[in-house]
Amino acid sequence: MAHLVDLVHGTTREAAAKYNSQLSFGADVIGRINHARQPHGGEELQRAVVKDIDTLIEDPGVRSKIGRGDIQCIVAAGNTSMLHFLLGAGSRT
Repeated sequence: MAHLVDLVHGTTREAAAKYNSQLSFGADVIGRINHARQPHGGEELQRAVVKDIDTLIEDPGVRSKIGRGDIQCIVAAGNTSMLHFLLGAGSRT
């Protein structure tokens, strides 16, 4: 779930949601951790979540006519493993 928030007024301009594309690598965090242990598995998980985030930025931005350059920050929340996948921390090739 993503909200495009107007930081001046503190209001949500648009919102979007999408299923986590990492689902194809495991139905739960343990399955995804196991996938990350495979060669290039961590990179695959990172690419999936970054692609999802790109979509969650693009769709509300287009609907509200906000360009990517107008977005000042992104806040991400998740469990420790999911945040590691997002940041590419601990990826091994």
